[in-house]
Amino acid sequence: MNNKFINVLRSGDAGKLKDFYASNGQLLPTGSPAIIGVDQILGFWQAGMNAGINNAKLETLEAEKFGDKVIEQGAYTILAGGDFIIDQGKYIVIWKNEGGNLKIYRDIWNTSNPPTPSRALENDTIFMIYDYVKAEMIEKYHNFNENLLKPVAVEYGTSSSVRILQKLNKNEDGTFTCIYLIDPSTSTVSYSMPNSLVMYYGEEKGKAIYENYKTYLAKKSTSTFIVTSVW
Repeated sequence: MNNKFINVLRSGDAGKLKDFYASNGQLLPTGSPAIIGVDQILGFWQAGMNAGINNAKLETLEAEKFGDKVIEQGAYTILAGGDFIIDQGKYIVIWKNEGGNLKIYRDIWNTSNPPTPSRALENDTIFMIYDYVKAEMIEKYHNFNENLLKPVAVEYGTSSSVRILQKLNKNEDGTFTCIYLIDPSTSTVSYSMPNSLVMYYGEEKGKAIYENYKTYLAKKSTSTFIVTSVW
């Protein structure tokens, strides 16, 4: 059944999940009220597919039968754009015999990702740096961020406010747009990459790392400041 569910995600048509759920089925996702009834469940999954979710990994860790029900425990990874990880966590599914077939009676999951740090409030500032990364350099770019830049951010206390976003699809020129999203930014902190690398690694090594980083880019980075507001 897990493979069939994954195939439906890949198809982009949540209507194909109709026969998976019991008539009184419910979803109980992380940070959300219960989603009750087949129509609401299909709407939930279709919204996710429309947003780009198109694959998953589901691993059953344990399953045990209790009367007309089976309780399954497992681990999940939700993917978009083929292999871009959106979420990872664990789940409990209660399967119920309905009309001679096992159907999902309760679908419960919660993320294993750490809590989201505090983000910008009204009138706070967000700083965004746009990198245009050569397709053949995208893996090296991510390795640079994880292995060389992240330790600098941790050392200088900026790691909790910085996220790195990547556009799922290539740009028309074959590059990937990647964004350093600094949320919130503060005037008391320097977000200069070359200066931070030199401070952490020393002048010679820091400059060499920065020059190597620039070879991953197809063109010069751009940046912008945004002031937040509320509706």
